[in-house]
Amino acid sequence: MAPRDRIREIIEIRKRSVRHVPSLTKFDMDHLSDVWGQQLKGVEIADELVPIRVVTLLEVFVRGWIEKLVNQGAPYVERAAKLNIGLKFDFAIASSLHGGVVTLGQLIAHSVSVSRLESIVDVLETLLDENLFSSISTVHDRWAVEIEGKPDLPIVADIEQLKRNLFRLFEVRHILVHEMPRKKPHTADEVDGFLRSATLFVQALDEMLSTRLHGKYPLNQSEMNRDAAARSAAATEELAELCEKIAREYDSTTIHDVQKVWAIFCDAEADRQSQVAFGGSMQPMIYSSAAESLTRARTDELKRWIEEGKSDDVP
Repeated sequence: MAPRDRIREIIEIRKRSVRHVPSLTKFDMDHLSDVWGQQLKGVEIADELVPIRVVTLLEVFVRGWIEKLVNQGAPYVERAAKLNIGLKFDFAIASSLHGGVVTLGQLIAHSVSVSRLESIVDVLETLLDENLFSSISTVHDRWAVEIEGKPDLPIVADIEQLKRNLFRLFEVRHILVHEMPRKKPHTADEVDGFLRSATLFVQALDEMLSTRLHGKYPLNQSEMNRDAAARSAAATEELAELCEKIAREYDSTTIHDVQKVWAIFCDAEADRQSQVAFGGSMQPMIYSSAAESLTRARTDELKRWIEEGKSDDVP
């Protein structure tokens, strides 16, 4: 049997994906719950197919967060070394990582097993270095509390019940997929509980990990616009300081003349990219994000130029 081509597998998965993970969230679970309640409940075999679909969504969601955590770097990438992934880093894998074909996060996310709840818990607890269910048991819905003014209550009211329902869900899915039981291993009424528990798990875990990586991230569009503008301004300030350093070291103002032209390009390109949301509330955020990306790329370009010691001309 030929060895698995992990890189090819990941590339094919990306091609088939509707969107890039970890974009799967509570809303995907809510949609499935609506379809089940309004269209599928009572339909023959639907109560067997829905639990299978729920676990698929959970697997994709968890793989997406594994990828994101590892790609975040320290301390998650160091902890990932403790995972049992059974992966040999041959030349093809090393070359793909170096060339940016795949990321280390993608490679690890698609090398660990997430087909059982115990496996999911083990992987996430290894990366987070803490008890998973204890951590999500205290998470609250920031949108509900800060925007809607609702009481500051945990997303998961009964963590033990959540664990029981999730273990039961994975047990039922395993039987449905891998066995041919004489009778169904569950009732149609249990599907409602599976969906509720999976939705709460996704919501709480998504909230916890998003806060862990991004702090008190913006919730509404106005906050997102301000946050994007602040990050763009910080990038612009860093670039300006670098240009001042270049001007001093080379005793020349040429870099400032070049930057005036570059700033016109940056503004025009950011404006072009923001036209996708022309007139909408997202346009300022898209503009600022594009300007930040261009500015940081310019900063990196100038830093490389300095490191390479190209003193015969000024960029």
